[in-house]
Amino acid sequence: MQGETSMMRPSTYAVFPDFWAERKAQGLCPVCGKIKKEFDKHMRVYCCFEHAQKYGECYKTWNVVRDDILKRDNNHCVKCGSTQALEIDHIEAFVNGGKYFDYNNLQTLCHKCHVRKTKQDLWKARNKGQMLLTCEAKP
Repeated sequence: MQGETSMMRPSTYAVFPDFWAERKAQGLCPVCGKIKKEFDKHMRVYCCFEHAQKYGECYKTWNVVRDDILKRDNNHCVKCGSTQALEIDHIEAFVNGGKYFDYNNLQTLCHKCHVRKTKQDLWKARNKGQMLLTCEAKP
């Protein structure tokens, strides 16, 4: 299938950002895993300027992914069909365990549909947390 092959990317696109996210959540430099005490002065998220730049390169890669998804979805919102103010949405949001560069987890939405879906994602994440707290509180 020609359309599917054009969507294929090296596995690092799907795995590397998740790896960064895990390290970042632990308070480590997402790129190399250094602890905050070892960070260069004035660096908060990355241990050094070079690692901040490396993240910037990944951001440039996002533009390629974004263009691929827009093309795949024929530059239309998959919910309402609009061609205005298009944005790329993660079907399963990060806060709910979604993967960053997984093409199967990405869709094109117009701004209006994206705002509506983001509210639903955040509601789901909040309620999941409340349900966990409720379950843990029961004997």
